[in-house]
Amino acid sequence: MFSLRLRVAVSEDEASARVQRLSKLVGLESKLDNRISTLVSGQLKLVSIAIGLVADPVVLLLDEPTTGLDSTAAQNVIEYIKGIANLGVTVVLTIHQPSQQVFAMMDDLILLETKGGFAFGGAVSDAETYFAMQGHPTGEKENPADVFLAALATPPTAKGAAETWAGVFAAEQAGLQKLQPSAGVGPSGSKVFHQPPSESSRLWMLCSKLAVHYWRVPGMFTYRSFGIILFGFFLGSLYFDTPNETNYLTEINGSIFNIVWVSMYLSMSSVPQQIDDMRDAQAGYAAGRHKIWTWCLAQFLVSIPYSLLGSFIFMLPMHWFPGLNDSFETFVYAVLLSTLLQMTMESITWQVAELVRNAMLTVIAGLMVLGQMMIFAGFFVSVEDMPRVLFWMAYLMPSKYALSGLYYNYLHGEDYAQPDGSIVTGDQLLDANFHITYGDDTWRKWADLAIVLAFLLAFRFQHYQLMVMSTGKLGVTLSEDTMDDLPAGAHTIELGPASTIQESTTSMRERQDTVFDRPGSAESGNGPRGSSPVSPKQRVTVMNNVAI
Repeated sequence: MFSLRLRVAVSEDEASARVQRLSKLVGLESKLDNRISTLVSGQLKLVSIAIGLVADPVVLLLDEPTTGLDSTAAQNVIEYIKGIANLGVTVVLTIHQPSQQVFAMMDDLILLETKGGFAFGGAVSDAETYFAMQGHPTGEKENPADVFLAALATPPTAKGAAETWAGVFAAEQAGLQKLQPSAGVGPSGSKVFHQPPSESSRLWMLCSKLAVHYWRVPGMFTYRSFGIILFGFFLGSLYFDTPNETNYLTEINGSIFNIVWVSMYLSMSSVPQQIDDMRDAQAGYAAGRHKIWTWCLAQFLVSIPYSLLGSFIFMLPMHWFPGLNDSFETFVYAVLLSTLLQMTMESITWQVAELVRNAMLTVIAGLMVLGQMMIFAGFFVSVEDMPRVLFWMAYLMPSKYALSGLYYNYLHGEDYAQPDGSIVTGDQLLDANFHITYGDDTWRKWADLAIVLAFLLAFRFQHYQLMVMSTGKLGVTLSEDTMDDLPAGAHTIELGPASTIQESTTSMRERQDTVFDRPGSAESGNGPRGSSPVSPKQRVTVMNNVAI
């Protein structure tokens, strides 16, 4: 349902009816209410096929749909695929070493040599005749697929210039006409171009999907929330009931610093899930289900409530146990800032993951970035005391503004007892120990929070730019308008009625210098001996090669 609504603008009733039809077609009608994680490998293959059919495609391309399945499951999958072809969808699939029962369900066959040469292309029934004439007959009890693959593993017996199977086949097909590019048609005989939903509708659907996804999958926020809650209770208990005395300034300082550190550090627990989500986003974009900015915005919006909830529970013990400042506004500020820090570090790991595409390397790089943020936050060395060649780096770190805002948030308005019994105000401590001179300008701490928010948005935009750079070309697809604007020299290989595969001239010539019609088609009239015209129904075409 989700994949359908992202790709085709249909009503809820129509979407539900189409899902019911597809589930019945692939034999999964009884599994509609099951989670994907409960399905076996063969059922997962059928789910993938059903997802490919939701938009009523003219051609269905399948890459090794039987890989990893036992013989029974593989045969069941191919039987469902054959049923799909009988409904009017041209199916092109790659397969290695199919069983005799599976191979018998194929209509057309394309064989490629190890180096990509076009060794055969035509009806399966014609293939046996063709290879028999080349000295490789198929025995009564032999699997034709095994015979063909064994033949391609040896040099052809034909003499002369044709020293490869591609050369032999090219000689057999001499004089065929090149075909012109043509758009496919659907089962009804007309072009099929569905109107996609608006991007705002896709945004809402992505938000709904990700919200449920993150609730079910613990890798993104659940583990992080557990960790941040445990740290909150542990650190809150460690600094429990800290007195407002200058003798305890180290404890006060440590309690505030740990809000910054824990909020950012535990965000890296989500890196493995980020890698998986990144790949899912790329696949969705390549399939035309959404644009890059739509997914980035949806993921950002969905992460807000999860991060906010984790920060709220984290700050309950971290704020109230030490008792540094009992103001509710102080608590709200700390929760908001902790949320922004979580999301800021998450944005950084999104960027790193997009660059390195490896969970371990992303964690290592994230820890290096986090270390720099802690060093220049002003906790270990105040910004004013840093060497001149380095102090400017502190202003490039969101942690510096977060720590300054938290110091003011907790110390402003409080009084602290000194060992001699005198009283010093929180503002005096801020000035003397942390060089923070906000005074009564409480808006300054909100300005610090706004700066952290600006860092967050900037990092998110950088992540979007990186996704555009790395995956932007994956979403280029042919539409009704672009079918007429194909590059000069583009050709097609005709595999049956309403079935075309676009090939660029350059890539075609790397494998073969000619473009072949389907042997035995009504258009060519030049098929192998005894071939018959193409059936008006769509066909299952299997592509194979001997490259292991």
